[in-house]
Amino acid sequence: LRKQAEEIYRSKSSEAGLQPVIEDTQRLIYDLEVHQIELELQNEELRKAKENATIASEKYLGLYDFAPIGYFTILNNSKIVDLNLAGSQMLGSERLRLKNKYFVQMVSIESRPLFDHFLARVFDIKDIQSCEVTIYVKSGVQLWVHLTGSVAVNGSDCLLTMVDITARKKAEIEVERQLLNFHSIFEASPVAMLVLDHSSNIALCNIAATNLCSKSKTELLHKSLCAALNCGDNLEESNGCGLAAGTKHCQIRDGIDKLIRNGGSMQWTDLEFRMHRQGKLCQVWLNVSVEPIILDGRPHWCVALNDATDRKHAEESLKMSEKRMEDIILSQGDWVWEIDEHGIYTYSSQNGKPMLGFTSEEILGKTPIDFMTEEEAKRVGPIFGEIASKKMNITDLVNWNVTKDGKGICLITNAVPMIDSEGNLRGYRGVDKDITERKRSEAEMMEKEVQFQNLANSGLSLIWTSGTDQQFQYFNDPWLRFTGRKLEQEIGSGWVEGIHPDDLNRFWSTYLGSFINHKPFEIEHRLLHAGGEYKWIVNMGSPNFNGQGDFIGYIGNCFDITTRKNAEKELIIAKDHAEESDRLKSAFLANMSHEIRTPMNGILGFTELLKEPGLDNQQHLQYLEVIQKSGARLLNIINDIINISKIESGLMQVLLSETNINEQIEYITTFFRPEVERKGMQIDFENALPTVKAFIHSDHEKIYAILTNLVKNAIKFSNHGSIKLGYEVIQSENNESQLKFFVKDTGIGIDKEKQDVIFKRFIQVDIFDKMARQGAGLGLSISKAYVELLGGKIWVESEKEKGSTFYFTIPCHFTTKEGMKKQLDLPVFQDEGIRKNLTILIAEDDEESEMLMVMTVKKFGREILIARNGFEAVEVCRKNPNIDLILMDVQMPGMSGFEAAQQIRLFNQNVVIIAQTALALDGDKAKAIHSGCNDYISKPISRNTLIDLLLKYFLKN
Repeated sequence: LRKQAEEIYRSKSSEAGLQPVIEDTQRLIYDLEVHQIELELQNEELRKAKENATIASEKYLGLYDFAPIGYFTILNNSKIVDLNLAGSQMLGSERLRLKNKYFVQMVSIESRPLFDHFLARVFDIKDIQSCEVTIYVKSGVQLWVHLTGSVAVNGSDCLLTMVDITARKKAEIEVERQLLNFHSIFEASPVAMLVLDHSSNIALCNIAATNLCSKSKTELLHKSLCAALNCGDNLEESNGCGLAAGTKHCQIRDGIDKLIRNGGSMQWTDLEFRMHRQGKLCQVWLNVSVEPIILDGRPHWCVALNDATDRKHAEESLKMSEKRMEDIILSQGDWVWEIDEHGIYTYSSQNGKPMLGFTSEEILGKTPIDFMTEEEAKRVGPIFGEIASKKMNITDLVNWNVTKDGKGICLITNAVPMIDSEGNLRGYRGVDKDITERKRSEAEMMEKEVQFQNLANSGLSLIWTSGTDQQFQYFNDPWLRFTGRKLEQEIGSGWVEGIHPDDLNRFWSTYLGSFINHKPFEIEHRLLHAGGEYKWIVNMGSPNFNGQGDFIGYIGNCFDITTRKNAEKELIIAKDHAEESDRLKSAFLANMSHEIRTPMNGILGFTELLKEPGLDNQQHLQYLEVIQKSGARLLNIINDIINISKIESGLMQVLLSETNINEQIEYITTFFRPEVERKGMQIDFENALPTVKAFIHSDHEKIYAILTNLVKNAIKFSNHGSIKLGYEVIQSENNESQLKFFVKDTGIGIDKEKQDVIFKRFIQVDIFDKMARQGAGLGLSISKAYVELLGGKIWVESEKEKGSTFYFTIPCHFTTKEGMKKQLDLPVFQDEGIRKNLTILIAEDDEESEMLMVMTVKKFGREILIARNGFEAVEVCRKNPNIDLILMDVQMPGMSGFEAAQQIRLFNQNVVIIAQTALALDGDKAKAIHSGCNDYISKPISRNTLIDLLLKYFLKN
């Protein structure tokens, strides 16, 4: 660089016209400038060196990362310090995740001792070591790898290379497996197998070869094939090769020698030999084949020796048997023939003439088609052609022919192909049998079978037959229509298909018992119908025997008895229902007798006591209160009986109107509060809506009855605590608004097992209960019926001794009416506002009811008139047009109150007519209004209710 810098400096000085000086200052400048140039040259050299180093580094890194070999740097504990991209790809994970992991963790358990030994030797011997182990990559796949390791320059790291040898290992394993299979097949082969080396000596032999040659493997190995077949002694011929007398050359030896020289394979067919077997010289036939093979990387020859002696003897025996068989066939009258590959007769036995009427000479040279009709030839010709093309046997081929005198004859043909040694078809040898009479009988039988099928298909019974294998063989059309299946689906199927699973065991026990003993059977079971449902059938089967008396299966028929079974089922249900109803109604009547007699006893008993003289005012009021309570109790029982009867008969109707739910609940709470407080309890309510928005369109009478029954129930079965009723607005599953009512008490509760039956009719009265309370026990049944009529549901949640909560829902249709007149007003106990000068007609046929009405309204009447029937009522009204009020009983002899009201309205539109009835049925009020009445009141008539009606129509001016 110094010299190069000086030359550069001189070159620059010459170009600048400077002359070299030798003074010290100039020398110093000279040195500095030369040194400067020298430094620049050094920097340029360094820059080029750095670029070369960078290029080399990039090439190294590329080779390092993308080499097909995995490179690892690991410590003596197998911890991975660094690795290339190929290594991370082999292990199936990212490079950063593999760093600082231990290589030994990826080595399989069985290979770890080998890997540990390998790594230890790398650091101990300080020389290159290698091993082959199996590892598991991230995907769970096992790989075979070859590892090579050496110690790095620093002495603490191991430079490890990894090569995937999985494919090679699999190939080696496959080679070993194939070699093992070869040895297994070689040893197990029934054909004598010998492997000859390049000197034509035996290298391998199997057991079959030792058996064929009558020598052990030790005696055969390393010997020539000729020596093996020679057996060593006592051969009469001098060639020493075991060939039959007259053979000049050993074909096997000559062929193998030629094979070794030129390669290829050879095969001989049935060479005749003489060999010693069991101490005797025997004549045998061997089928020999030779094939070249590679064994241990060197050429060998596999010789197969198949002993054909037994086959030869069998062929000779077969020829003799064929001759005997032909004689037997001829003796039976069958026609034996042969045809060549062109279908031309080359042989015909003498029996051809009795069948066809042609002599053997007339038959030879013709074909089977020549003796058939034109139609039959068109049918059979292609069959013959297809069979011959496939070299198949001809089996039971039926064909119609024409005899010499023009008659039809039916033959059944059986034949076998004649194949030469090269596998070529040389013709057929066959036998024809005359089956004309049999075919005519079959035709007659077929005609009868068609008639039978037509008869079977014209009926309603399902007819079937089965064979000895219990599989179906025949069905008539009604069966197929019943099951909806096709004939090909049913033929060959068994009884298990279509029978209801619950009937299978019972069917098989009956069917198999009859099948084993060949006895008739009859069983009722369900069978799958075409419509998808199971129907009941009666299945009757009888054993079927052929003409020889052999059992050939069963024939049977079935009848659809679904209607009968359903009727029987309905009769059983009706019987059970009748018995249950009779039992429950008996219990109900017994309870009704008790419930009616009890209040009647109070009424009649205390009525008698009222007749006693000397009663003070307190006793008088006490007795009247008992009579009033007993009467109310009796009235409730009668109402329940009427309502349950209407529900049972389906006469209960829904009468929709506008009602305010809040007012109903508040009224019921106010009405029952005195009774609840007398028991030391409290009653309260909870409404979800403000009163002005609580108007719905529903049957307010039924809602009132449901809530009243539930509250009565709560009071009856509670002795302490509280009762709460109310409702909330909910959304049903189909997003419709519903009101969910509740009545909650702290009473005795209901057992879990009784919660489902308390809503059933007549059930409750039949349950033994030590805590039973008074009442008919029909309230919950009536409530449930009302809820369902309104489109809702009712249920209870209860726990014994902790109380019950009854819930019911009804659909609600809110109305916008606000300030609507209240449906339920508190009782009115004052009558000062009613006019006192009324003319009143009481139409009543019952004297006691007439007396009660007179006593109730006499303080308001100026004049009171009486009529005993509808006719009298109409007549009295005609004669007294000034009548203000008619209290009309609707049930009167002659003419009913409804009819009388209609007659009166024809001439008097102003009179107020109030219908009164003891029926108290839903719809009576509407019927009364329709007939001309102004209003309606039910018996027993409440004084307060009647006063309310008088206030409604007869207020003082």
